[in-house]
Amino acid sequence: MIVVDTDVFIDYFRGIREAKEFIEGISIDERATTDLTIMELFKGARNKNEIEKIEKFIEQNFFITFPVTTAASRTAVQILKR
Repeated sequence: MIVVDTDVFIDYFRGIREAKEFIEGISIDERATTDLTIMELFKGARNKNEIEKIEKFIEQNFFITFPVTTAASRTAVQILKR
């Protein structure tokens, strides 16, 4: 499973070839993201149309969306510390 973060999505939506190739190179059943990433993308959207575009893309291309839990946050902090 590969969890795609905000920066990759932003590059994808900006049309950067490497981001598109990266996302398309992940098999559908291995694509994932987090609720926090989706919230960050929505926050950066300029209008409702962009929010709908983001939401549609996520729904059509990612089958797994992980919730952000306390345990997940603590694990992320520990990984970053290493």
